Parts: sequence; structure tokens; C-alpha cells
Amino acid sequence: MSTLPDKLVLTGVIRDFHKSHPDFEMDDTQIPGGFGLDLGIVETTLQNTPEGRKPIYAGKPRTPWTTGKENFDQWYRNVPGINKAIDFSITLKRGSNNVYTYENKAFFPIDGKLFGNEMGRAYPDHNYHFTFEGHWRFTYQPGQVFKFFGDDDLWIFIDGKRVVDIGGVHKSMATSIELDKLGLTPGKAYDFDFFFAERHTSESQFRIDTSFELIAPPLANIITKTNQGTLVAPDDDSASEPGLDTGAFFITLDKPATEDLTIGYVVTGTAQPGADYQPLSGSVTIAKGQTQTKVLVNPIDDPLIEATETVIATLQPGTGYQMGSNSTATVTIADNDLPAATIVASDPSSAEPADTGEFIISFDQPALKDLSVNYLVGGTAEPGVDYQPLAGSVTLAQGQTQAKIVVSPIDDRLIEGPETVILTLQPGSGYQVGTAASATVTIWDNDAPVVTVIGTDPGAAEPADTGEFAINLDQAALTDLTISYSVSGSAQPGVDYQALSGNVTIPQGQTQVKIPVVPIDDATVEAPETVIVTLQAGAGYQLADASSATVTIWDDDAPTATIVATDPNAQESPWDPGEFTISFDQAALSDLSISYSVGGSATPGVDYQTLSSSVIIPQGQTQVKIPVNPIDDALVEAPETIVVSLQPGGGYRLGASTTATVTLGSNDVQAAVLPTVSIVATDPNATEPGQGPATDIGICFVRLDKAAAQDVNVTYFVGGSATPGGDYQPLHNRQLPNKQLAGNIVIPKGQLQARLNVVPKADLVYNETPETVVIFLQNGAGYRLDPAGQNKALVTIQVGARNKPQG
Repeated sequence: MSTLPDKLVLTGVIRDFHKSHPDFEMDDTQIPGGFGLDLGIVETTLQNTPEGRKPIYAGKPRTPWTTGKENFDQWYRNVPGINKAIDFSITLKRGSNNVYTYENKAFFPIDGKLFGNEMGRAYPDHNYHFTFEGHWRFTYQPGQVFKFFGDDDLWIFIDGKRVVDIGGVHKSMATSIELDKLGLTPGKAYDFDFFFAERHTSESQFRIDTSFELIAPPLANIITKTNQGTLVAPDDDSASEPGLDTGAFFITLDKPATEDLTIGYVVTGTAQPGADYQPLSGSVTIAKGQTQTKVLVNPIDDPLIEATETVIATLQPGTGYQMGSNSTATVTIADNDLPAATIVASDPSSAEPADTGEFIISFDQPALKDLSVNYLVGGTAEPGVDYQPLAGSVTLAQGQTQAKIVVSPIDDRLIEGPETVILTLQPGSGYQVGTAASATVTIWDNDAPVVTVIGTDPGAAEPADTGEFAINLDQAALTDLTISYSVSGSAQPGVDYQALSGNVTIPQGQTQVKIPVVPIDDATVEAPETVIVTLQAGAGYQLADASSATVTIWDDDAPTATIVATDPNAQESPWDPGEFTISFDQAALSDLSISYSVGGSATPGVDYQTLSSSVIIPQGQTQVKIPVNPIDDALVEAPETIVVSLQPGGGYRLGASTTATVTLGSNDVQAAVLPTVSIVATDPNATEPGQGPATDIGICFVRLDKAAAQDVNVTYFVGGSATPGGDYQPLHNRQLPNKQLAGNIVIPKGQLQARLNVVPKADLVYNETPETVVIFLQNGAGYRLDPAGQNKALVTIQVGARNKPQG
């Protein structure tokens, strides 16, 4: 009587993907040859990761049927928004020959689940895009065999080494593992890691046959009350201070533990262990025969006002179990301290007649119930006269964090200065007063005159050329009106100019007053310096947007710099440089660096040698020259310009001529237009011969749109499902480092085309389907590709009659 079990239940994790994922439901028309095997997608060994044993992507940077490491690494890992995961099992039944079998010719285990069926009416209604992984164990004995039949990708690793590699998007394929060939030790237990992917419509077959017993360790998951399904427990996924309300994680197995089982986990989240909750150990033991255990989260009470914080537990791989579909869970810790109320002026400016201001009172956490917040009203504005009276309290509704208080001005005919409304929070029930307890809104009068400032004489100069500001009102002052202003700028009051008072009075009935800027002459050579007057708010007037103006003081001691193009024309060939000259109106008292900017249509470093952007006039000299050296190139160009503009700097002034131009001419002629190359398959079908040479060949022509004056050597790549040298005479003459096959064809000078023959070969393979040869034109010297896109040709090799060998 057999001691073998009647069935094997193999558990693992299925992950569902959207059809829009780059690696799923790929477009076969974009890859030469279409669907097929994609060998070597993963490395030959597994990698131990925090998520368990995972295959290592081997694309550099991609493979024909995958799009790169970042996308592949999502296949067998939980990625929110990219995939959804569930635990899954298959049951293998033991046959009369003691071979366990599972077969499903329509393997769609998650129809209507997770992301759901996405393909619509064009295909049978299934959920086509998913992966399945299982991590099982077996004990090796001689003679054991494992077989698989199905589609698409399958990788199997035994003892961490790859033993099956049938990656790609393809029809159902068969593979088998003869364990006797793997060098295993009889009687020893080994890991058996299984990675499967179903990636494309419109079918999915899945069959396993195994002559040995595969054992699936229990699936370990971590859950809380909100994601535990039918599990019933008193503890939940939230905790709160002062420690009476605990949270809990549940670590579960899909079947009872056969021995005491230790499961590790790591703890993260915004809550701090030892400060916000009692530290967790990082591991838990599920006793033999049990299927779950509980990890309590005990909060620590503190006086801090805190937002809700999280404790996140993530399972770690270990011995005796697999990682299930829920490897991470979260418990939130709510604070028991009162919310803190603060106030800001979200719109601090109000104005007659109807421009409102606004305060916002905020809580640092949502109100647990409707809460009334008290405030005191102060300021220089009068409630009921200058603005609509405020209530003195406002209610924040349950679950809300802020409330608004609107300040509505009352229009009157009085000319008034700006007035304030000040709100100060007061203590109350159910909240605390935070740090920002007071805020101010200013009400501006619409009856007061508007004041502006301009520089009526914005230039002053040593020794006695004064500058001038004018302060203006848009209507005559009803009384003497004092306007306040601040003074800034790079000039120093009392050193560079006579100090200004900071305020000025516009007499009753007047609309303007002037402020002179009187320079102080000194012997220091200085750059231009500025005096900036900025109007300040005050009683009886309003500020306009133009509330600042500038007067510049020029030094009379510094030399004046000008620039001219002393040689305004330059030429590439024959080589002829241009020249700028920068001059002073008096000799420099010391070495002086003159700054300049460079513009124009010519490109520095391409059309001419780059200029430095500054030049030194030595002590005692009055000028310096800047040469413009053209760079000869083969480009056809119109005349281009180099424009040099002097910039302000220390120790000199700018004169009237601050910009000059040199024009650069070109010596090149219009290059000839290259011929356009295209390819066409004039005979797109060929047939394999039975015996002897081929008689039905495929024919392609590579063509030019006009004859060339010299031979044109055209480069092409070769692809398709047919094998060069096996199915047809090779068309390539080299293989590139990326494995791409490449060849060339020469169109003689004066000719318009050259012919490429696709010559089939007889082989010993019977019952083949038609195969393709695809020729892709590539860029090269002396021609350009057809802009209409006729750069690819396809020849199909049909299967001919065979002289089958006699048995």
C-alpha cells in the first residue's frame, strides 16, 4: 500500500497587472520576428532580498520581450498601484503511476478579481495579465522527473540555480527536468522556486507533472482588522494614548504550523519606538498546530500635541514559511492631547468700499466634535463704524481643521489713515491656544489721496549736478500732509550725498513736493551709486503700486569708457580678423578691468574664438584692442554678427558709445543634397527547395531617388523568424556587439538601384510554419533614409515539398 499522499496542494502568490503595463500585452509588430522565446531574461542564480528569493533581471538594458529592470522587478514584488496580490493554490492529484498532475487548458485563476477582466469584446472574457510564484521543498531520490507544459514565461530554480528557462511570449511549450542530471545528493532536501507569468491574450495553458512530492511551506501574511477578511479579533488597526486603546497586528499561516515557527518582521513608520509606543521585538513564534499569533501595539502617553502616527510592520523571509500576498500592515496611533488653535490673517488687507479681509483659525488635528473657539476683538478700527461687528467666537465642525472669519469694511466719507482689526484667541473648552494666537487685518480708506514717487531728475553727478525725486498726490491735500519714506541704495548718506530727512510735508491744497539729491564731491574714483526712496504707509494717504524710485550719482573722477569696431569686417577664408577698440577719455590711474557682454548671431567657439568678457587697460594707457578671430568651417551660412556691449564697473564711467558690431562673412558654398534611399520587396515570397538549389527566391531592391556621382554604400540590419545559414543564404557580413546582424549593399555611381536576393535553403526540419526575413535600412554616409518611412522590407519563406527519409 502506497504511503504517498493522494494529492499535493502547492501554494503561492498571484499578482495581477493592468494590460497597460509595459511588459504585458506587448505589441508584436514592434519586434522583428514577432512572438517567440526570449531566453536569458533572468540570471542563472536567485537573489535573496527583503521580499524573499527573487530572480535577477539580466537584460542589458532590455530583452526582446521585456522593457528593462525597473518594470521586470515589479513582476514578483508587491507594488501599490502597479499590481494587486492574493494567495493562491493548485492541487495536483496522484495517478496510478504515482505521478502527480495538475492540468488547466484555460488557466485564468483570477477572472473577475483584483483589477478584473480588461480586454473587452475583442478576446474571450478573461483576466490575462498575471504572475504566479511558489517557493516549495522536496527530498531528492534518483529517478525523479518534473514536467511542465504551458505559456508564457517559466523559470524554475533548484537549490538556487536556474534549471528551466522558457521566457518570452509564445505558444504553449513543454519542458522537463531530470533531477538525476543536476548532481543532487539522494535523501537531501532542496528548495524548488517556481516563477510563472501569463502576459498576453488570447490563451493560457498550465500543466504540471511531477514524480516526486513537492511540499509547500505555509504562506505567512500580516494583517490588521481592516484587511483580515473573516478573522475575528477584539483588537484593531488603530491605537490611541494614554495606552488603554491598543492596536494589533495578526501574523497568520494558511495551514497549521508543523513545528514551532519563528517569523521575523521589521518595524518602520512615523511613530517612534520607545517614545510613541512600546518597542516591538522584531520576531514572533507561531506554536505547532496554530495558524496565527498577535503582536500588540501599546502606545505611550506623552504631553505632546501630535498628528496621527503610523507603525508599519513588514514580514521578512525566513525558514519554514513562504511570504504571502500581504507582507506589510499598518497600525495608526492617535494622540489624546487637545488640538492646538492658531490664527493667521490669510488676507491681511481690506479696503473701502467692499474689499474684505480674512482671518483663518486652524487646529493642528481634526476636531473630534463641533468646537467653539473664542477670540477677543481689538485694534484702531471701530466695529459698526469701520467694519461689520464680529461675533467673538467661531465653530469648527467635527472632522474639520479650520474656519474663516471675514472682515467686511463699512464705506464712509471720512478721510482716514489705515486702521486695524486685531483678533486674539482666548482659552476655551476642548482646545488649547497655540503659539500664533493673534493676527491683524488692516482696513484702508478709499477717500484718502493716493501718493506716488518718481525720479524727475534720475541722474546726479559730482561735483554739483543735483538729482531730484517728486512725491505726488492724485488729489489736493485737505490739510498739511506729512509723507514718510525710507532711504536705501549703494550711495552713502553724508559721504556721497547730503542726507535726506525721511519725511516731507505736502501743504494744504498742493499735490506735489520735491526732494533734491545733492552730491558730495570727493577724490575717490567710484562706480555709479544709487539713492532709493521708498514710500511708507501713514495717516491720511494711500500708497500706489509705484512706491519706489531711484536717482543715480555719477563720479566726476573716473575716466569715461567707449567702444568702436575699428575693423568691423571679418572673413573665414581668406582668413581676416575683425577688431574692437575700447577707449578712455583720460589715461587710467591704475590697471582697470573693463567688463563687457557678447551677443550677436555668430556662435562663440563655433564661428569665432570665444571672447573673455573683460579686458584690462594698463595704468597710463587710454585704449585696448579686442581681436575677433574667425573659425573656418564647412557650413553654409549668411553673414553673422558679433556684438560687444560695455557693462558698468568700478573705476570708470560709460560714455555714449557703449556697443559696437563686427560682421563675420562665410566662404562656404551650398552642399549638394544627398540622395534618398528606400527598399521594396518586389517578390516578397520564397519557397524552400526539396533537394538541390532553390528555384523560388525572394527579391528586394534598394533604390535611390536620383543617381549619385559616386558609389553609395547602404547599411542594413537583418531580422525575422527565419535563421540565416539554416533557412536561407546569409545576407549579413558581420554581427554587432548587441547581437544585431548587419550587412551592406553598393549602388554603383550613376545607377538608381541594387538587388538583394533572399535564397531559401533545404533543411531537415519538417512541419514548419512559414518564416520571415526582415531587412531594415540604417543611416549612413552619402545618403539619407526615405522620410516617408519605406525603410523596411519583408520576405516570407514558405515550406516546400520534402523528400522524407525512409524508415
